[in-house]
Amino acid sequence: MQGSGDPARDPPSGTERRKGADFALYPPRARKGLDPLRLDDFTARLDAFRRRVEELRDPRGESALHLLDLDLIRRRFGRRFGELRENIFQIIEHALDRALGAQDLYVVVDETTIYALTCGWPREEARLRLRLAAAHITERLCGVVPGGAAIRVTSLAFPFDRELRGVAGLAALRARVEAFLARARKQEEEAFRLHADRLRPRLEPLIQPRKGLIGAYLLDGWHEREDGRLEPAVCLCPDRFEGAFDAALDTWRAERLAERLADWRRVAGRSLLVVPVHFDTLARRRDREPYLQRLRRLPQHSARVVVFELLDAPPGVPQGYLHQLLMYLKPFALALAVRLAPLALSTEAFAQSGVRFVSMPAKAPRGEEPRALVQRLARTAREAGMRSALVEVEETGWITAARDSGVDHLAGPLIAPPLPQPLPRGRRALWARTCG
Repeated sequence: MQGSGDPARDPPSGTERRKGADFALYPPRARKGLDPLRLDDFTARLDAFRRRVEELRDPRGESALHLLDLDLIRRRFGRRFGELRENIFQIIEHALDRALGAQDLYVVVDETTIYALTCGWPREEARLRLRLAAAHITERLCGVVPGGAAIRVTSLAFPFDRELRGVAGLAALRARVEAFLARARKQEEEAFRLHADRLRPRLEPLIQPRKGLIGAYLLDGWHEREDGRLEPAVCLCPDRFEGAFDAALDTWRAERLAERLADWRRVAGRSLLVVPVHFDTLARRRDREPYLQRLRRLPQHSARVVVFELLDAPPGVPQGYLHQLLMYLKPFALALAVRLAPLALSTEAFAQSGVRFVSMPAKAPRGEEPRALVQRLARTAREAGMRSALVEVEETGWITAARDSGVDHLAGPLIAPPLPQPLPRGRRALWARTCG
């Protein structure tokens, strides 16, 4: 849908019958939308979707429920939201309809919540597509209002086979989703609590490929198994919907940093320490406050050696809102970094925010060439005046592409193992042994 970008001037497309009428959430404005007022059709389409999911080769991995939170948009438009709702929902629903697959569905739950149901494609791919659609919607809606507002997308591995069975109406669907979310948060909190005493801080070297030296260390938590082997802490909770596990892990990282920063810095010399933190940990007050309390325990010299790396920032997050969240980290950091998804390599929202490093995991979405992605990473960082890092490297092809493209840092299982402490100052890293 093309227009001026101002919901006040762009008329509803294809819905002339609504002109001049009072705003109503239903009927839906696009064909993949469900209409709760037509109960029989609503129930039948949900049940047909459930049966399609059950027929998939991997029902859990190839289906997802996505929650779209529009609350920031409502807040940003303030009093104008009431008069602009029809045009706003026209833009949102048509963009969502284009982003969804032929068998997918969505339902507007209320003025600030939409459920999108996807099947037949991997959950992470569906999640990224929905987040890119949210970025497009945000751009359309926020062109008129400086600062704008972002649509938040949360993707769930929702058990459609069980939870959609017998659902009759929107109220029943919403009750099951909310109960599922409450259980998920408790499970995430419990997963962290049960294993916290077996978490070990490890430092993953980030190698400068042109010099063969360690430029920084990435701090993370690793779980010590009964057999003594280590695995990334995130393996303890593969399905993290509510952000409770991620927030607990972020806080744990901050605690370990406060405890060991002085010793690590003494050994590492001038190497930087990169500390990941999730976007939602900063965005949600209930998670942000405990995290910031730990950061306040950091010694003053943290601002000369620590780089906080923001994970999972939505592609369409407005610059003003993003800067507000990053301000929480700036007093404790030398610089900031951001990790971007391979299909969302843009630093536009991070301009003038203190972000000096951009990283990308070495994971190629279906149909994408690793070399092209690495070249885009290096080019995007250079054009923004930032340094680039390719992380989670597990295959040699990524290393070759990174060296040819001029990526500044590399990290991952194939580059160097996680270490209990930094290597002594000046010592060459494992780059020469690994890559020749």
